[in-house]
Amino acid sequence: MKRFFTFIAVIAIIPCHAYARSYSKEAYESLCRLDRTLDDAQTYEKFKQEHIEFLKTRLTSCTDRESTYRILDELYEEYNKYDLDSTLRYASLKLDVAKECENRFLMDDATLDVADIYIMSGMYHEAFDITEQSDINRLESSGLLPRYYHLMNLWWFCPCCRRTFLEE
Repeated sequence: MKRFFTFIAVIAIIPCHAYARSYSKEAYESLCRLDRTLDDAQTYEKFKQEHIEFLKTRLTSCTDRESTYRILDELYEEYNKYDLDSTLRYASLKLDVAKECENRFLMDDATLDVADIYIMSGMYHEAFDITEQSDINRLESSGLLPRYYHLMNLWWFCPCCRRTFLEE
């Protein structure tokens, strides 16, 4: 009887061992790909910097405000999740240009960008103050309402912000 249970245990373990070996091979291959990517980090960094410099060059030769806004938006996207300070700078510049254009859609878009950066940098109250001034109906008609709700959701999940909101 003891031999029977030993035999069953060995039969049960063999597929588990084979699965673990194949999983280890997949994990090893993934780690090798990750290592190769990390080895090429300088190449990616150089490419990103070159693209940013190209956009900055285009920005200096730009004549009208809406084109300037579009290039600032591209710079904002390039810096986003790469350099938070520069991202905030370009979001603020976008907001200034949008105000000069007197374009409500561009102002709302830039305002949500600034609020997003504030949330990413932990400035929850400032983000709430900015988004609280937004007109929900205008955001809905311009298609920006999902971004607004996304930011409010991020804000809400900060325990200190939720507590402050509930106390008011």
